[in-house]
Amino acid sequence: MDNPPADTKCKIQMLGTPHIDLFATRLNKFLPVFVSPIPDTLAESLDSLMLDWMGLDAYAFPPPALLGVVLRKIELESAIVNLLAPNWPAIRGSHCCCLY
Repeated sequence: MDNPPADTKCKIQMLGTPHIDLFATRLNKFLPVFVSPIPDTLAESLDSLMLDWMGLDAYAFPPPALLGVVLRKIELESAIVNLLAPNWPAIRGSHCCCLY
């Protein structure tokens, strides 16, 4: 997973201060508290999709293959997520610029 673009920190500060990075490793974490897809003693937890996101204030830069699953989870669990995702008009709903 690549690090987010350099100007992302400024955008996230404008959207509030998320408390946890949902898709990170110790090498690319954007926040001090992170959830890793692989076992890591520094991570808060393993596999963010298995966590309860209800009421969570988070940052997410998921792999594009998981974007649909992440969007459904945000909607179903009423999470507040600063979501960094590609704008792919060919994919249904990707043109929406909503803050989740």
